[in-house]
Amino acid sequence: MEIYGADFSGARDASKGIYYTKGILSGSTLTIEEVKHCDDRLDLFSKIINSDSPWGLDFPFAIPAGAYAELGLKDWESLLDFVMAQSREEFMGILDGHHFEGRCRAPNVACRITDAESKSFSPLKRYNPKMRAMTYGGLKMLAHLRRRGVGVYPFTKPDPSKPRVYEVYPSNTWPVLGGRGWKDIGSSIERFNSLNYPVEVRLPKKIKIQNQDSADSLIACITLAVAIKNGLEDNWGEPPPNATEEEWEVHRTEGLIIRI
Repeated sequence: MEIYGADFSGARDASKGIYYTKGILSGSTLTIEEVKHCDDRLDLFSKIINSDSPWGLDFPFAIPAGAYAELGLKDWESLLDFVMAQSREEFMGILDGHHFEGRCRAPNVACRITDAESKSFSPLKRYNPKMRAMTYGGLKMLAHLRRRGVGVYPFTKPDPSKPRVYEVYPSNTWPVLGGRGWKDIGSSIERFNSLNYPVEVRLPKKIKIQNQDSADSLIACITLAVAIKNGLEDNWGEPPPNATEEEWEVHRTEGLIIRI
């Protein structure tokens, strides 16, 4: 099975680009085949829709439940319609009084339950990083992917013959590898392989990790591979092992970050 992970940091500034990693999962071995740079979001979109594979994408797939109420939205599909109807400037101004600039520790109008459980940033965070811009770009991409029949976990039932996308958060996986240092990625992979995860990662010497964004795409790929090996795609309608009851209760609204 081909499994992909993508870092969407460049969505804040298209000139910075986006990275994705392709891995091949055979048995319990994930062999990294390539780490690619995209000059534009359209490159990533094209790659996804022309595959028949699972993708781990590093951006918020939804907003907090309280924010839906503030915007008068009833469900996730209406959120996508709302975002498609907004310009970037308009979206950046909505809910301006509702934001959380640190890492989420508890759910609120700016933080999803899954953000708090993953210790991620609020989708509405305004600065350093500018998560609101990333959320806007990501939701628009999801809207376009949906129109092409791509399955979006956990909101839509997947077609196994078509691509499907999952929300991941590499920063939640990095501590398992002993840190966040892209320059020492070889040692991090060795540490990961020494643990009792159902996937062993092979990183050929030809694969070059050039910066943190490319390393995050690799970690996104590994995270999704572990989850799939643990049965994620066989049990789409059931909570994965690392999801809490509270996360699952609102997964149809707030989505769910895949963790290992």
